[in-house]
Amino acid sequence: MKKGAGVILYSYDKDNNICVLLGKRIYNPGKGNWGIPGGGMEECDGDDCQNTAIRECFEETTIKIEKPLIEIDRLHFPHLEWITYIAEVAFDKRNLFVSEMEESAWFNIDNLPSPLVNKIDEQLIELKRILYKK
Repeated sequence: MKKGAGVILYSYDKDNNICVLLGKRIYNPGKGNWGIPGGGMEECDGDDCQNTAIRECFEETTIKIEKPLIEIDRLHFPHLEWITYIAEVAFDKRNLFVSEMEESAWFNIDNLPSPLVNKIDEQLIELKRILYKK
């Protein structure tokens, strides 16, 4: 079974609103939908999904994130196990996607574009729940 991982990058704007980075996918699955940085595990990841999420995030956005990441969701498909993590990005480090997306932007978590990649909406609800508990 293949493995993959992605990361929901979040930050706070000057009014302390939660913002997330989303990009409009140019490839399937989810072509034309808004999604997060992520992808399939490679040999260099050492069978570690956090390494996959960190590498994919850097490749797609040039944003450097570090372990430990917080796991927010785990999905099992017949051909793929996918883990989604969350990571905070400092306001001055908020890059956009540099690859794999036709457009990208930071969005207020309460004003998201559509359509979203499958399950992202549920994961963002969980992100809000976690952050509002802090």
